[in-house]
Amino acid sequence: MTEIRLFDFENSRMPSYAHLGKLLRDGQVIRLKNTINTELIDHIVNDFITLYSIVTRAPVSNYWDIKVNDLYLDDLMKCWVNMKDTPAFNRLIFSNDLSNLFQKIFDAQLVSIPTDWILFRIDSNRHSETQFDWHQDYPYNVMTLNTITAWIPCVSSSIAVNSEENLGGLAFAANQAPSQLLCYQKYDAVKQGDPNRIRPVIPPEQIEEFENARLDVINYEPGDLILFNSTVIHRSLHNFSEWPRLTINFRVMPLDSQELRDRDFRIARSRNPDFFDSLGLTKY
Repeated sequence: MTEIRLFDFENSRMPSYAHLGKLLRDGQVIRLKNTINTELIDHIVNDFITLYSIVTRAPVSNYWDIKVNDLYLDDLMKCWVNMKDTPAFNRLIFSNDLSNLFQKIFDAQLVSIPTDWILFRIDSNRHSETQFDWHQDYPYNVMTLNTITAWIPCVSSSIAVNSEENLGGLAFAANQAPSQLLCYQKYDAVKQGDPNRIRPVIPPEQIEEFENARLDVINYEPGDLILFNSTVIHRSLHNFSEWPRLTINFRVMPLDSQELRDRDFRIARSRNPDFFDSLGLTKY
């Protein structure tokens, strides 16, 4: 078992890329501070404010006026789905700075960020449908075992006036075996807010272990970049505030991976679960 820790680094004082890569392969969580272009983050938040006004037909001029807890889930999902197709959002994800960073961490010639696994998360106090319990990202896309999940906050966690009204964030199972996959079950029902066709099967006693030894990441600022391996077990933390928690997350993998070559460069999508059967990841 490995003890999962959070390693904080300032962008101006980062260790070597080889060291970052080893920490991620070992299942650790990394926060790179002041790494993301905050002007682009501001642009994305402003685009969300505009989209919120369009969808709800209730014009708002700033983030503080958004009462996302009053939104119907259908309207929330319209914002969720359409934000990731906006120009500023894509400029951030596919910026040269991020591409170069990931190529150096992987020591790869080229990296891939599959577009159907790029998400703009809008987590509210009310809508539990958009929050995910304990899981790993790898089985939902089966990219490569060294794939990195990136999590970018768009608003500061410090907007919460006290600990009881915090925005929440991410929780990690602090003791886990790197790259050991949970068992997943295939199911046909697709519910609103969750288009996935597999879900983890975790015994209650194991969930209790995760909860009793939990690493919470609830302090963050726009400009932070939080990274972890896609096999790391984690879940969403509840947003207890009246404002939306806005985050961007996506997956990155090296394209010069032997694992990809062995699969003829195929990766799975959770909307096509048959591929999971061939990998032995699901049970019935």
